[in-house]
Order: sequence, then C-alpha cells, then structure tokens
Amino acid sequence: MNYSAVIFDMDGVIFDSERAVIEAWKETAGQYGVPDIEYYCIECLGMNASEAKKRFTEIYGEKYDYDRLRDEKTQKVIKMFEDGKVRLKPGITELLVFLKAHNFKTAVASSRWHYSRFPRPKS
Repeated sequence: MNYSAVIFDMDGVIFDSERAVIEAWKETAGQYGVPDIEYYCIECLGMNASEAKKRFTEIYGEKYDYDRLRDEKTQKVIKMFEDGKVRLKPGITELLVFLKAHNFKTAVASSRWHYSRFPRPKS
C-alpha cells in the first residue's frame, strides 16, 4: 500500500499524557486517602469516562466522589500542560522530521477540547 498522509492522536502518541494523568491522579488520590490509584489508573487506560467512573465506584464505593476527584485531577493535568511539564513521546520529533522529508501530509486529531489552550511542550 502507498500512503501519503498520517493522522496522529494527541494522547499517548504525541504527548506522554498518560504519565501526566497518572501523576495527577496519584496526587489527587493522596489528598483524599484513596489507596492503590496508580494500579487502577493503568487498568482504566483507554476506557471512556463512564466506564472509568463505573470501575472506580466498583473499587472504592460511593465514599469517594469520582466526579469531584476527576475534575481536580483534570485541573492538575491542565496545569502540567500549561507549565510545559507534559513531555513529547520519545521519537515523535524524529518521526515528524522523517515524514516531512518524505512529503507526507500530517494532521492531528483529538477529542480533547483543551489542547488548543496549551503552549508547546518542551521536548
């Protein structure tokens, strides 16, 4: 097959956002005494919000307000982006240079509304 274009997703492909999300969850969970959050974050990678909420509630019960904790976690992630603390995935810069040198068209697709607000991350 001949390809002439590549479409990238932002999360986990261009940005190491999964690491940022896990770190933000760990910080938030620590503030509320939620144990073992890193393990369950990894388990929930790739789940949509409603699936993750269901799993969180199965594990921790109603004692912890998932929506409130998720919102606090999200604010921490946004701050990490704003502060340039979310790194590019290893090799992405080299891949983009290669694609440009070989005349591939590139595009970015994301369901995340807030990426347009962030400064370019440090590589």
